[in-house]
Amino acid sequence: EHLYDHIWPEADAFISNSEYFRQRAIAIGCPEDRISVVGSGLRLESFPFQPIRAASTGDIRFLMVGRLIERKGFHIALAALARYSRASGRSIHIDIVGDGPMRAELEQLAGECGLRDAVTFHGAQSHKAIADFIRQCDVFLAPSMTCAKGSQDGPVNTLKEAMAIGRPVIGSRHGGISELVIDGETGLLCEEGNIDALEQAVDRILGMQAGWPQMLAKAREVVETTYALSRTTDDLIGVYNSILEPPSPSPGDSAGLSKEAA
Repeated sequence: EHLYDHIWPEADAFISNSEYFRQRAIAIGCPEDRISVVGSGLRLESFPFQPIRAASTGDIRFLMVGRLIERKGFHIALAALARYSRASGRSIHIDIVGDGPMRAELEQLAGECGLRDAVTFHGAQSHKAIADFIRQCDVFLAPSMTCAKGSQDGPVNTLKEAMAIGRPVIGSRHGGISELVIDGETGLLCEEGNIDALEQAVDRILGMQAGWPQMLAKAREVVETTYALSRTTDDLIGVYNSILEPPSPSPGDSAGLSKEAA
């Protein structure tokens, strides 16, 4: 918690990508009046709104995108989706985009859960390819969790992209995700690292299909108003301007100075 002690006196301003991390920074010594929230911006033209109307009648397609590490919680999601499929009798397919040190472990887990033929690992992909994967899915999952070393996620960018395109999303109550996903309004939230909670959220969101049009429209609105690149760029410029402008002189600062000096 003292890692940044030498940094706090050095800068005129600090930026956090979420209120959650702003509060964490303040808790370890960042001056409260010098840190602002500026979200990570999204080029909305790359993610046109194409909302899904209903889940597939065949295999329900789930998508997860991210580095294959503990913090992303993909191992929790595989177990939860396997339980959902068995309990509901619905066939599913899971696309996992990304790579990382847990790939072999996740592949083994998929087999142990009975999902060997239902999971496709695609490795790392381009931003354009990720957008295409989002368009092909029925539900997007972001089951991030606090890892053993304590690291956490902010508002996940690919979660924003799924909301922008118009896919129902499930996120965890974790880090900055709760600032992006409003439970029951722009998607669903469940407790992080909890297999039962995620299984219940999957069942719940698939039971809400009549309300998807309203939910997806609201999710797109949140992304447009908070994370559109034009908005976040203006916010960033505002932070720079706030520290570039000289402080207003206090009354009497020029008293006693000659006209030339003033």
